[in-house]
Amino acid sequence: MNDEVYHKPNASSDPFDLDALRIDTTPTEGFGVEKLLTRVPPCRPDKQAWFRVHPGAEYRTSVALINLKESGEWFLLTPAMAAEMFGEYRAHTLFLYVNKSGDAFLWPIPRPDADGNWNSWHQSAHEMAELAMSHWIRISSNKTVGGYVPAVAKLDTTEPVWPKESLQELLKISFKGKLIDTPEHPIVKKLRGIG
Repeated sequence: MNDEVYHKPNASSDPFDLDALRIDTTPTEGFGVEKLLTRVPPCRPDKQAWFRVHPGAEYRTSVALINLKESGEWFLLTPAMAAEMFGEYRAHTLFLYVNKSGDAFLWPIPRPDADGNWNSWHQSAHEMAELAMSHWIRISSNKTVGGYVPAVAKLDTTEPVWPKESLQELLKISFKGKLIDTPEHPIVKKLRGIG
């Protein structure tokens, strides 16, 4: 039986030896790690978050959405299902935005009604989205003016880190399991009082 104990050559007996633990901090290509986009929540920007909205028209679209008030969940309808569910959904424009950490979100902002009338809060949100296309902003609610008020980061010229995915790919992530494309969908049945 061999009683020899293996020791690394020139290794310190202290496992917390700084020279043995120190790593090379020279910048590399992310150390071979890529951030995977697995969630893209549909939501309004948090009032404490600085954010930017993607300026490209290819990163916004008008869609039919249902927001279940009791759970806060959003569901995307195909145009065929929207035609069947008149009065249950609302037309929204989805805007891609990111926060300072590079987290991606889709901001659903209601569109004007069929007569072109716009709730002041929704119109204000649309104006904030347009402002955020060129500035880092935060928004807060102001009931006195009936809309959102921005704070603009005047000295911050850093460019946002946008996801590489297309809007179509982002929609697939955001509304996975939440696309209403058939009358048999559980949400359709729930809203119609079936089952």
